[in-house]
Amino acid sequence: MNFLRKPEGRSGSRRKGPAGKRLLETLASAFVVGITSRLLIQLFALVQIMMASRFFGLAEFGAYALAWACAMIFAAFMYTGYYQALLRSRTPDEDRNTVFTVMLATGALAGLVLLATGTLIVEYQSLTSQICLAFAVLPLLDAVVAWNDVHLLRAARVRTASLINAAAEALATLVLLLALREGLGAMSLVLGRYTAVSLQLVLTSSVVRRLPGLALNPEVLRRGWPTAVPLWASTGAGMLTNYGIDLILGAFLNPSQVGAYRGGARISQTAADLIQQPLTMLTWSRFSRLDKTGRRHRIRHYWRVNMSFAATAAWPVMLSVALMAEEIVTVVLDESWLPAAAVIGILSLMRAVRILSMHLEPTLVSFDRQYQLLKIRLFGLSLLMAAMFLYGRSGAVEAAYAQLFTVIFMAGVTLTTASAILKISPRDMLRTFLPGLAVSLLCGGFILATEPFRSEAGPAAGLFLTLLGVAILWCCAVALALAKRMLRWPTP
Repeated sequence: MNFLRKPEGRSGSRRKGPAGKRLLETLASAFVVGITSRLLIQLFALVQIMMASRFFGLAEFGAYALAWACAMIFAAFMYTGYYQALLRSRTPDEDRNTVFTVMLATGALAGLVLLATGTLIVEYQSLTSQICLAFAVLPLLDAVVAWNDVHLLRAARVRTASLINAAAEALATLVLLLALREGLGAMSLVLGRYTAVSLQLVLTSSVVRRLPGLALNPEVLRRGWPTAVPLWASTGAGMLTNYGIDLILGAFLNPSQVGAYRGGARISQTAADLIQQPLTMLTWSRFSRLDKTGRRHRIRHYWRVNMSFAATAAWPVMLSVALMAEEIVTVVLDESWLPAAAVIGILSLMRAVRILSMHLEPTLVSFDRQYQLLKIRLFGLSLLMAAMFLYGRSGAVEAAYAQLFTVIFMAGVTLTTASAILKISPRDMLRTFLPGLAVSLLCGGFILATEPFRSEAGPAAGLFLTLLGVAILWCCAVALALAKRMLRWPTP
């Protein structure tokens, strides 16, 4: 079923050359390097949670999660808005210093917010307050990293950016381990974050080799405004959707519930980000280049290529995590974290559905529909907040269900929007996701069929052997789909 035809202007024949050379080219491709780097990053993130679960409980992790939510909500604005305006710019030399100034100002504002937050809540959540204050400098460092990062994407150096992120997370994990052994508790996670961003700063600066400057050109601000403002608003809505739940649980309940929710979210996110993050980087790079070169009509093809691969790669993984959530918590974390198991299962299904919306931003921005994107994001945020206040604020599990129901509804909105803009028929939409559905059913059926075996083998052995079997099935199915041209490797 060769429904993903080659893009226009290329030969339909297979690339000639020795099999070994083709294999090396595939292994060195931006997507494979991105996937491998993201796998390492997520493994390091999982190891960090495993280490943390051995040294402190859900309440301490929840205090860290509240402060990290504040940091992420505000710092994320540096990676959108004028970030995308510079990525799409046809006059980068003129724009870059003004964009850096905007990023630095955003980082400074985020730092001030963290300082204010830490000061205001000092009487009520002392650990959360300390971590907010400790994070106050981090956005300033991240501003330089974001400026370097957009230059790497403009140059289509996705592999370099991916490898740098993996190296940063590896060093952060080592520092976290040493800090935990010194008895620093949840503050060890803060040291790990500073270590990661500092190494990113050094490595990206050494690769980009372009010192940022301070400038504030009104013309540059004006040109980037139509792109930046809707994306900033959209990002704010998206970040509140992701992290606002932590704040609501912290306000109405206690850090333990925040820890249960964010611990479950971290495990499910580990599996989802393996595919979503590198593919999102590739998509922004590809769609922006097609937009700049006047080839928007090609976006439809690459949307289908990337979404088909994302669903086939991510859905079986997320379904597997959902079906074995309790065993994963027991073996990987600690039994004291079992309240997070139900959250892991629900949020894994939520992230599988969210894959359907992962290309919404690059698609709408490439077609200059930023305000439509803003409306969709704000509607999704309003829907989630309503679900949270009516139902989700009761606990971590209820919050997870509120997010699942919201994401299901918004996935329908996203697919309807993409179909209209890209002119994708219902039949082509179904064919895009058919490989993902088939592989998911195969892996899910295997897990259900081997449940008696896991009970006899014990938690650790049963989990390991089942995951090994799922991995073999997944690899064989994806390899077959690639060989039969049902899937194609995404490219930047």
